[in-house]
Amino acid sequence: MSDFRSIAAVTETLRQTLEDAIKEDLEGSLTSPLTSVKATTLRPIPDASQASNLPEIGVNIYLYSVGPNSSYRNSDLPTRRCKGELVQRPRAAIDLNYLLTFYGSDHLLEPQLLLGSVVRILNSKPLLTRKQIQQQKLNSTIEAVKLSDLADEIEQIRITPLMLSLEDLSKLWSVFFQTPYALSIAYQASVIFIEGTEKAQKALPVLEPLLYIDTLRRPVIEQVISIGRSEAVALPGDTLLVRGRQLRGDITMLKISGLEVLVEDASESEISLRLTSPPLPIGGLKAGVNSVQVVHSRLMGKPEILHRGFESNAVAIVLCPLIKESVGGYQISISSEAIVNNISSREIVVKVSPGVKRGQRAALMLNRIGASDSNQDYMFKGTFEIPDGQIETDTVTFHATGLKTGDYLVRIQIDGSESPLHRKSDPMDPVFVEPKISIQ
Repeated sequence: MSDFRSIAAVTETLRQTLEDAIKEDLEGSLTSPLTSVKATTLRPIPDASQASNLPEIGVNIYLYSVGPNSSYRNSDLPTRRCKGELVQRPRAAIDLNYLLTFYGSDHLLEPQLLLGSVVRILNSKPLLTRKQIQQQKLNSTIEAVKLSDLADEIEQIRITPLMLSLEDLSKLWSVFFQTPYALSIAYQASVIFIEGTEKAQKALPVLEPLLYIDTLRRPVIEQVISIGRSEAVALPGDTLLVRGRQLRGDITMLKISGLEVLVEDASESEISLRLTSPPLPIGGLKAGVNSVQVVHSRLMGKPEILHRGFESNAVAIVLCPLIKESVGGYQISISSEAIVNNISSREIVVKVSPGVKRGQRAALMLNRIGASDSNQDYMFKGTFEIPDGQIETDTVTFHATGLKTGDYLVRIQIDGSESPLHRKSDPMDPVFVEPKISIQ
C-alpha cells in the first residue's frame, strides 16, 4: 500500500539517488568542487523566486505530467458491493513523467558529462528498491516524505527513458514561457499506487464451505424422432427418442418448447419420453413446430436448490394434432343446413388434441371421397374461444359454406401441422377411409 505522499516520495528518492551517484561518477572530472554539484526539483524557469535555487552545475528533476497506468487502471474495479459497502480500498495507478535538465559550463561540457552520468545510473539501476526508498526517506529534510509508506508497496518502481521527438521536445519547452532551452532528457517512473484511506468492511466468516466441482460436459443432440416413424413428426401418445452424446447428467431434464420434464432412465446416447400427461403437464405441448433440448441440472446449496447447468443444442420436431375419438367414432359434429344469401352454410365442430392455444391458427380441410375434381376440396378457417384462466381449448368451430352432398375426409391443420388420415385395416390398401363426415 502507498498513500498520497507517494508522488513526492518518488521525486525525492530519485533526486537524492542521482545527486549521490553523480558525485561519485564525476569525481576528478570537474574543475568545480563536488559540493557544488546539486540535484534539484524545481520548475526550469529562472524567475526571481527560484533563480538562485537552480543549480549552477547539476541536474534539475521536474515532474511535468502524470497519467494513468494502462496495465493497472482497471485492476481495482469494482471496489464496492451492489449495496455500496466497500470491498477493497480504491487504488489509483499512475505513471510519472520527469524532465531532467542539465546545467553547467557548456565550454567545459559539464551538461553533457552530467547527462552521461545520469543515463549510466538509470540504465544500470532502473529500480527504486525498498531499501533505497527507506534509506532516502530517513535522510530527507521534507517531513511529508519521511511519513510516506512508499517502501511498503509490493510493486517496485521502474525508471525508463521516454523517447521524445524534436517536435515533442519543442512543445514541452514551449510551455515554459520565455525560458531558454537547456540540455534535457525525459524519463518515466512506473507504476505508483495511491490508495484510499477508507476502511473496508470485513466479510462475515463462512460457517460451512460448500464447494462443487463439475466437468465441462455439454450434451449434444444429433437426432430427434418419434419411434415407429421415419420423419421428425410425432403424434400425441408417441414415444419421443432423442439420440446424441453426453445426454445423461446428475439430473437430466428434457425441455420441449419451454416445458421441462424430469427423465429418470436417460443414458449417455439416448433419451426416450412418451408424449402423454403425465409426465408432461396437461396442456403443455402445442401442435406445430416444437424445439427439443436436454438440460443438465444439479442440486446445490443448503438447503439444496436445483440449479441449471449445461444446455444442449435445440432440435425441432413437428407435433401433429389428433381429432379426438369416442365410442361412436370421431368427435366431429355437423349442424343442420342453413341458407344464408342463397348459400348453404353449416357449422362443423371438431375436438382436437392437443388443443389450440392463444395465437395459433386453425384450418379445416375437407376432401370429397371419390371426386376427381380438385374443386371438390375445401379449406375453412376455424374460430375458437378460450375461457378465462385457460391457455387453450380443444373445441374449434368452422363455418363451412357451399358444401355438396357426399362423404368427405377430414383433416385439421394447426400452425401448418396436419392431423393424419387412416387407411383400411389391410396395409396393402392405400385408400384413406377416416376420419370422415357425411353431408346430406
